[in-house]
Amino acid sequence: MKKKFEYMMRYFKSLDCGELEMRLDIDHYSIAYQDITCKNRSINELPSAIQQIFDEIFEMYSKKLYKNGPGSTKSYASDYYYVDVEIDVKNEILIFTDVDYSEYGTESSGTYYEFEDTEEGESVHKYFLKIREYLSEQNLNEIELKYEGSGDSGFIEDYCETDRGSDMVPRFLGDIAYNLLEEFGGWEINEGSQGTIIITADDIEVQHEWNTEESYTNTVNIQVTKDSFDE
Repeated sequence: MKKKFEYMMRYFKSLDCGELEMRLDIDHYSIAYQDITCKNRSINELPSAIQQIFDEIFEMYSKKLYKNGPGSTKSYASDYYYVDVEIDVKNEILIFTDVDYSEYGTESSGTYYEFEDTEEGESVHKYFLKIREYLSEQNLNEIELKYEGSGDSGFIEDYCETDRGSDMVPRFLGDIAYNLLEEFGGWEINEGSQGTIIITADDIEVQHEWNTEESYTNTVNIQVTKDSFDE
């Protein structure tokens, strides 16, 4: 591996960059995409032989980098993260500098909202007329719907829970649920949200939680030279 490392450095020297910077998009332990900057100009891609050597080096350190990224938290974190690399061509040093990753969760308190037939005006009153009719026809007391949204897209799950088990969500009930979710403006935008809608003949309870995303950067400063390899 020493000779491969030296060969890679000779190639980088031929670019007359002095110092290169890389931004690696990592999916778990593999490089999904990389951006290389040399004196403020981008290098579209490395020659296949150089890329193979770089991939081999990354693989040697991938588990350590993961442990300093998504693997460093007990919260839910995306396996898609970023690694910054600097290459000191003159001194022939490759440095993994930082690991950027995101943690995802929900607001601890959430949000609660209850719609009642007697308080919410004519539009909600019409909802309850349809709901009561449906519950009576189906001999049901309660219906529970789930929903979630993020990245400008949101949906009510196709199946709901009722007194008799799991059923398809009736179209009219899905329409009502989408209308009620307008109370939570932006429920499907960016990190989005999730929640449960509990429907009875007298009230509709929305248990709503906003999703959260926190970004973190861990400095790792892992330096790789030809002496990092046995042979």
